[in-house]
Amino acid sequence: MTIEREILSNLQKAGFSPDELLLVAVSGGPDSLMLAYALHALGWKIAIAHLDHQLRPESASECAFVKKAAGELGADFYHTAEDVKLAAEQGGISIEEAARSRRYGFLFKTAQNICARAVLTAHTADDQVETILMHLLRGSGTRGLSGMQMVSKSPFHKTIPLVRPLLRIWREDIERYCKERGLEPVQDASNQERTYLRNRIRHELIPLLETYNPSIKQSVVRLAEIVQDDYEFLEKQYERIFHDVIRKGPQNSLFISRQAFSELARGAQKAVIYRALRALLAETGDQVDSETVSAVLAFAQRPTSTHHLALPAHLHAYANDREIILTRSAALPVEGKFPQCDEWLRFTLHDPFQIEIAPGFNLHGTVEPVTRYRKPSGDLLWETYLDADRITDSEALVRAHQPGERFFPLGMDGHGIKVSDFFINQKIPVTLRKRWPLMVIDGKIAWIPGFQPAHALRVREGTNRVWHVQLREAK
Repeated sequence: MTIEREILSNLQKAGFSPDELLLVAVSGGPDSLMLAYALHALGWKIAIAHLDHQLRPESASECAFVKKAAGELGADFYHTAEDVKLAAEQGGISIEEAARSRRYGFLFKTAQNICARAVLTAHTADDQVETILMHLLRGSGTRGLSGMQMVSKSPFHKTIPLVRPLLRIWREDIERYCKERGLEPVQDASNQERTYLRNRIRHELIPLLETYNPSIKQSVVRLAEIVQDDYEFLEKQYERIFHDVIRKGPQNSLFISRQAFSELARGAQKAVIYRALRALLAETGDQVDSETVSAVLAFAQRPTSTHHLALPAHLHAYANDREIILTRSAALPVEGKFPQCDEWLRFTLHDPFQIEIAPGFNLHGTVEPVTRYRKPSGDLLWETYLDADRITDSEALVRAHQPGERFFPLGMDGHGIKVSDFFINQKIPVTLRKRWPLMVIDGKIAWIPGFQPAHALRVREGTNRVWHVQLREAK
């Protein structure tokens, strides 16, 4: 099969037709130049994109070369320049990682702007071999050993796919195609530099492995195909498991059931964590590495004393008795609707009273005989009973707590505790503590809604009348 027929077959199997616009990434080297010319020969509708990484003095002339080639093919040309070295320094990442992030970001943004159906890159079978060996050296698992796929989703765009139509074509066949058709691609001198791992694999490791097996490259590609078949099956199983043990929470957070998670095999646990982290990073393009997955796995099995773990890429893991929460928020996401007080609200204690203390929340109060008293129950106590005969002030105040303020709650025999410590002990989420409402009477905290009243205003023997106070959601 000729190269052009191979490309055509691969694109048709992926569901594309020649009248659909495809954006081709062209560096000017043999692989990408050949891909552009082959697609033109097939009569395909294409546009060409080029990113100048500004890493070499000749990069500007290479951009001009690709622009000229696009003109010869009658294809629209899109380009930009990025100071990749500076981006790497500012981001604290490698030049290769910075270049990849900038390149794909530009490609997918351009594809979206011109309504291209897909982004095409010129990764070859040789690139596949190098990628798999690189993953192997880094200790990759099944996912890494499956290598690149012909068509894949990208973290850089939700709907536009990344397509590699040359993935089963060897570099020597591409160079022959260029020579036969008189194409004179530019040669990137950095491809010879041994400082990059990929180049060392290409120029040192593969030739060494070929002394053991002259067909080592074909064997590695065959390995990838075998692993890919297994990986595709596992991915379907992991997808089902993922939805069984994970639920979405507020602020785009993901909640993992600790009970269900603990019953999974270790491989499935790692797959669930990987999928969750990848979902959280879908909009940033950041990659999920095995070290981060292992850190979350260890945390899920034995949470730290703070029940919090800071992760790379501004991710966080939290733990409670029931769930592990993964989020991009620096504070624990809060589920449900809770009252938050932004003002000092003074009101008269007349019977009955009703006051809105926060949008959607009203504080109600009525004076009742003590015979109506019922001990509140539930996880959060949104009603309380206060000894009405011990309240001398005719006014009450609802506000958030003050720094250093103390509360003398029922159940502590008249001893006090800082409100901030009380919130910690009651496991009030950090994001809610600062504006949690307090009911203040006679200058002292009479009740913290959701919890017990003050010890001094407790219902006791001899109490005749009670203030029945309730915090309700407005209807």
